[in-house]
Amino acid sequence: MQNRRDFIKQSGTACAAIAGLGFLTTLESCSAPAAVTASSYDAATNKISLPLSSFGAQNKLVIGGPNGDYNIFLIKNSDAEITALQLKCTHRGHGVNMQEAGLHCPLHGSDFDFSGNVTNGPAKLPLKKFPVKIENGNAIILLA
Repeated sequence: MQNRRDFIKQSGTACAAIAGLGFLTTLESCSAPAAVTASSYDAATNKISLPLSSFGAQNKLVIGGPNGDYNIFLIKNSDAEITALQLKCTHRGHGVNMQEAGLHCPLHGSDFDFSGNVTNGPAKLPLKKFPVKIENGNAIILLA
């Protein structure tokens, strides 16, 4: 028969193990964001320029925003069309991470597709989209 002290010790150990598992599931939000690719920002025109060669063999990139306050997700749909999305959740303004299947806000769990549309709330609005022009081998992102 188990005495009170052993029961409390075993119960405490079990609770600590369960709490530890709960903590491990939250580590996704602490994971490093996708690699941020270098680009150049022109404050006078409020444009970001990125060589198309930065895409290499992949069609998705993350670049830093103009003031480091948010990142921008780029997906190369074709040689003439690139989508640029602000990686800032429309629910509470938290940073959004690129994942294999889409874009995810670790704060409250909102998910977005690679076009910026909400696929899982609580966010109700799509991610902000920036116009992109292709000029002389560069993607020009218009932030205004």
